[in-house]
Amino acid sequence: MEEVSNLFQENETKYLLESKDNRFRTAFLKNRIDFRIGIERQVFHTILERMRQTRFF
Repeated sequence: MEEVSNLFQENETKYLLESKDNRFRTAFLKNRIDFRIGIERQVFHTILERMRQTRFF
């Protein structure tokens, strides 16, 4: 999880620095937000599943 986040931040910085096209930059920022929401959802569902397995619910 941490490694994925770090790798993503490195690529993000590189793309933003290299990009002179605002349309590309806007699309990239939107994808970054979608990517982070996806990771948060995945983590949330994993935690929820573990809680179910240990009979919290």
